[in-house]
Amino acid sequence: MTSVDITDMVEAQEALRLSEEFHRSVVETTGANIARFDLEGRRTYVNDSFVQFFGGAAERWIGGKLGDSASPEDRQRLWDVFRRCAETGTATRGLVRSLNIQGRIVHVKSDVTPVTQPDGRVTGVQITSVDVTDLVEAEGRSRRAEARYQSLVESTGGVVIRVDAEGRRTFVSGNAGEFFGVPEEELRNSTFGDRMDRMDPKGRERSLALLQETFRTGVSRHGFITRQMMRGKPRWISANWEPIKDAQGNTVEVQTTSFDVTDQVEAQEWLRESEALYRSLMDVASVGIVRVDQNGQQFFANTYAAALAGKSLEEYAKGTLGDTLQPEERERTRTLLRQVFQTGEPAIDFVTHVPVGDRTRVVSSNWQPIKDASGRVVEAQITSVDITRQRELEEEYFQAQKMESVGRLAGGVAHDFNNLLTAMLGYAELALQRVQGDAETTGYIQEIVTAGERSATLVRQLLAFSRRQPMESKVVNVNTLVQDMEKILRRVIG
Repeated sequence: MTSVDITDMVEAQEALRLSEEFHRSVVETTGANIARFDLEGRRTYVNDSFVQFFGGAAERWIGGKLGDSASPEDRQRLWDVFRRCAETGTATRGLVRSLNIQGRIVHVKSDVTPVTQPDGRVTGVQITSVDVTDLVEAEGRSRRAEARYQSLVESTGGVVIRVDAEGRRTFVSGNAGEFFGVPEEELRNSTFGDRMDRMDPKGRERSLALLQETFRTGVSRHGFITRQMMRGKPRWISANWEPIKDAQGNTVEVQTTSFDVTDQVEAQEWLRESEALYRSLMDVASVGIVRVDQNGQQFFANTYAAALAGKSLEEYAKGTLGDTLQPEERERTRTLLRQVFQTGEPAIDFVTHVPVGDRTRVVSSNWQPIKDASGRVVEAQITSVDITRQRELEEEYFQAQKMESVGRLAGGVAHDFNNLLTAMLGYAELALQRVQGDAETTGYIQEIVTAGERSATLVRQLLAFSRRQPMESKVVNVNTLVQDMEKILRRVIG
């Protein structure tokens, strides 16, 4: 009997068996779907994860052909990769393909690797796959959302550009070339800093600083406006900056969405110029103009309106309607304000009295409701005029009319009295002729004549005042007039 020591061989076989069991346990617990194929493309092995993923029993799949579960468009591609691996031993990793499993389309990511012998010969091919359906569908949703977003942005005239941390443009929307007036390919192959010569210097500096800040802070920025030359004309561009972050929250790209806001900027500039012109016209107007809301808060007043109230423009603009009026007129003013807002009807010639120092100004105002597009009253404009001098002139006129009436009355009385004086003086002259030689009686009658003549002079003055007799100026001796009045004054005064 011949004996041979095979201890080393038995131990080697045991070690190989343990190694195979170890590797099998590893394979079975990886969660990946593993299938091995011979060089003809027939399955020779599938692990438990493969069976659970595809369904059925292992026997169903052993002996099956490569690609029997693949979609038609992926089957040929899979065979091409398989043959290259089997013939050249070249592995292919990260192959994404679609499978139809029990009527449901799933997506797997596969590594196709050769199975080799110690001598380097390829004896089979192993395909290790993991389910990436959720990831593929999420990426699909993301692409569709991005396409919708881009379509929406482009429909509003906006342009989307993405820039990585190196300043390279990684994405340029389809309308960018037309928007900036340069070939789209030129934009795609350039960096963020290129073509910035089209920007004004301050805008260029701010843009570069903002890009760096967005990468550093990961915070969005909106409404960044720069002036650029586009298609040979200066245009105003408004850009929104959004950080694009990875799963760890790091900013990996920055997306800019740009809009041409030249029309809006020019409209705003025109509006500012118009408002400045309106303000200058209002400030030189000879009427007070005030605009108030429904609570009476003044939010616009011109210089003349403040002057009417005896205040500076800054002080007056902070007040509310009626602050400068007396209490009873203040309540009347607020009642009218409510009426204008409720009815939408204007109010004409509303008169108030404004105390200014030791004087009181009389002010007449017209109230005009200002309405929005829906017809709702949103504010009221009050135009005021100082009619103090007008009222004074009216008072003087009324006084003159009174004096004229008195003059007419005095003229009528004087005319009648003049007729009586004529008779009195006539009879006094006749009486003087009858009493000649009687000195005492003559003196009395002479005083009557003198008083009558003075009365006649007064009557002429009254007639002249009433414009019924022309004025006649002459030189008089005042001393003589006083002496002539002495006797009558003595009797009157006593």
